[in-house]
Amino acid sequence: MKRPLLILIILSVTPIFGCMNNESDETQNRIQQQNIDFEPIHNQTSVDQQVSNEVKNILSEHDDITEISVINNHQDIVAAINVKPLSRFQLKKTEKKLKKKLSKHFPDNKITLSTDKKIMIELNRVERSMQKNNLSKEQLKRKISDIKKLSKEQT
Repeated sequence: MKRPLLILIILSVTPIFGCMNNESDETQNRIQQQNIDFEPIHNQTSVDQQVSNEVKNILSEHDDITEISVINNHQDIVAAINVKPLSRFQLKKTEKKLKKKLSKHFPDNKITLSTDKKIMIELNRVERSMQKNNLSKEQLKRKISDIKKLSKEQT
């Protein structure tokens, strides 16, 4: 008589403890979604990076993005993003949607958007150089053209 009662109590209490764990996971996921890795660019070079900072703000509104890196000159915007692992299944769709969104906001600029890690690394390198004011206007233009060529390569 005691054994069936004990089993009934254990079976009724177990789902309650299992459901309590999900609430903390949801809270933790919301906190992680808000921590997108990007840093605004502040520099004293002749090319204003305000457009890059605006692009970062626009892209950071997308839930699946975890890291953003963007540079620009007067006519080009080059951006790289990292997305969450589950979102990689819809990578082309996400990339197309974001590129269209950026084209609406910046119709006068040529936009290059990539999800490639090598582009992210190069853009981060250029951003660091710009933060240190080690890049002239011509060097920036050359770096942007090199990164655009690199993004068109097939691996």
